[in-house]
Amino acid sequence: MTALSELLLDSKVATARAVERIEKSEEHSMNKGTIYRYIDGDHPERPKEKYLQALAYGFELPITRVRQAASAAPGELGPWTPPLEAGRLSKPVRNALDALIITLAKEGPGNGAPPAKKTMKRGHSVQPRKRASKKP
Repeated sequence: MTALSELLLDSKVATARAVERIEKSEEHSMNKGTIYRYIDGDHPERPKEKYLQALAYGFELPITRVRQAASAAPGELGPWTPPLEAGRLSKPVRNALDALIITLAKEGPGNGAPPAKKTMKRGHSVQPRKRASKKP
């Protein structure tokens, strides 16, 4: 069992009803076998956002709780809305920003994953160098 599967099983919605809600949903795409694998705890360490969204919908749970149980950053309840000035951006710049947001959400700071450590051959952590102070 995982924290995510325990959260799903402890929800107030019966499993069969949740599975039915997800399967009938036009907005969420997730097949029955995949849903039951998540319930059984047989899911990837980093589940896809679309599956977390579907499970939150089916089990009537806040997406922030589902993300936390999946060891992902809880994020916000709704999607990010860019400022009005974003309307001035060209299509290539918008595509680049979309790619950046996707990358940050998967691997960036605040995603719930521990920061990557640089290691040497024998597994010792590389410590950042301290800057020498300049003395006049």
